[in-house]
This record gives sequence, structure tokens and C-alpha cells, in this order.
Amino acid sequence: MVRLPTPGSDEGQWGEILNTYLLTAHTQAGTLKAGSVGTTQVQDNAITEAKLDGDARAKLNATGGAQGPTGPAGPTGATGATGAAGAAGATGSTGATGAAGVAGPAGVAGPTGATGTAGAAGATGPTGATGAAGTAGATGATGATGSAGAAGQGVPTGGTTGQMLAKSSNSNFATEWVNPPSGGGSGGLTAVTASSAYTASAGEWVICNTTSSGFNVTLPAPTNGAWVKVKKQTNNVNAVLVWPPSGNIDAGSMTSSTISVNVYGQSYDFFADGTTWHIA
Repeated sequence: MVRLPTPGSDEGQWGEILNTYLLTAHTQAGTLKAGSVGTTQVQDNAITEAKLDGDARAKLNATGGAQGPTGPAGPTGATGATGAAGAAGATGSTGATGAAGVAGPAGVAGPTGATGTAGAAGATGPTGATGAAGTAGATGATGATGSAGAAGQGVPTGGTTGQMLAKSSNSNFATEWVNPPSGGGSGGLTAVTASSAYTASAGEWVICNTTSSGFNVTLPAPTNGAWVKVKKQTNNVNAVLVWPPSGNIDAGSMTSSTISVNVYGQSYDFFADGTTWHIA
């Protein structure tokens, strides 16, 4: 059926439907086809004499006498109704896609940062000097035989006899060595460094580096006269936790399963009485 396109529908078919409609009365050149206008399409008084061909005008003029004067113009007829709006033209084809832009050059890689210098090694603590021997006194007269005395505090095998210091605040460890021997004979300590979990040996000074993180230092078995020193050598918030191999560290009025070394430069000395570790 020949028809005009319907607004709001006929998507993609407007051009074909409109062309079919127009070609019913027009040629491909756009002119009206012969016979497209009939008597039903011609309005009254719409064709003037000038529009007639010569034969038609001759016949009309031969039927009577001389043509009388032109009569007055009739009144203007009413304005005809507005014709329907023409159909919208077909949508034009989509233009070709433009060529892709040229890719920009890759960025230049930044230089590699220089490697930092290694930190200096911590200093080893000095060994205390051995005290001078006292002058021998004169031999006294032989006294009467006294009653047997109580057993005294033994000195660890291989060590030098050091000065003894009373420690009445700790009933479980009544005396301790001011310069306690490490089993090597001179009373000194062997310095070692640790930056992660570490199990100490008797006679070690454990210097702790907590730059990466805090960690645990575990004391060895509490053999009689054993000495371990633990020090925090770095300035940060990471703490070193000192643990006994079992039980608690009995430090007089402070008994705990662990001791925290958390201040820069802070150190603790731990001494064993054969059963328990104590803080000096």
C-alpha cells in the first residue's frame, strides 16, 4: 500500500516509503506524470484563457461577437486549508571514522637511587680490670679449734675470685658477683649482635638492633654463676623481650615471665643461681 511515512515509526524505512509515495504522480526527474491531474483536481476559475492552447482559445472567441469589456474582479475566495507537512528527508549516511592519532613517545625511566652506606658496627664493651691482691698479714697465733661454719657461696670453676656484694632484697639470690666470671677466667663478656629472635649463651653481651622490628632474646639454662647482658642499641619504638628458658625471671619484688628492653641505650644484666635467672 502506497502511503506517507508515519512519524515516530518506520525507522530505517522513511526514504523508501516516501520515494514510493512520490513516484505515484511524479517522474524520476520530479515532474508530474501525464494524467496525474484530472478534472476532480482542478478548482473552479483556476485556469485562465492564457493557459489554454490556441485551438481552445479560437473556438471560445469564434462563438460570439466582439469580446465585451472585462467584468469587475470577483471577491477573493476564502483561504484554503494548509496542506500537510512534507515528510522529513532521509537521514544521511554516517561519515567515515577518522584515522587514529599517532602514539606519543614512551616516558624516560628515572635514574636508580644510590645505595646507602652501611652503618658502623657497634663498639664492644671494655673488660673490667682484675683488682690487685691485698698485702698478706702476719701469721697469728694458733687459736682454739672452732665449730664448723656454714657452707659458703662457691665460685664458678675457671673464674677468678671477685668481690662479693650482698643483695638482701632478694631472698632467693642473697649474693652476686660485682665482676662475675663468665667461665673463661677473667670475668669479661663476649659481645654479639642480634637483629631477630636469638638464644643467648652464658657469658654473652647481646647488642640488639631493632631497626626492622622488635624480637625475643631467650636466656640459656640458669647454670650457677652464668651471666648474660642484653642492651638495645637502636633509637626506635621496637622492643626486645627477654625470656627465660622456662618459668619466670625472679628479680626480687618484680617477678615476670618476660623483661622488656624498649628504651634506646637501655641494658639489663641477668645472673643465674643454678635454678633461676635474676636481674642485677
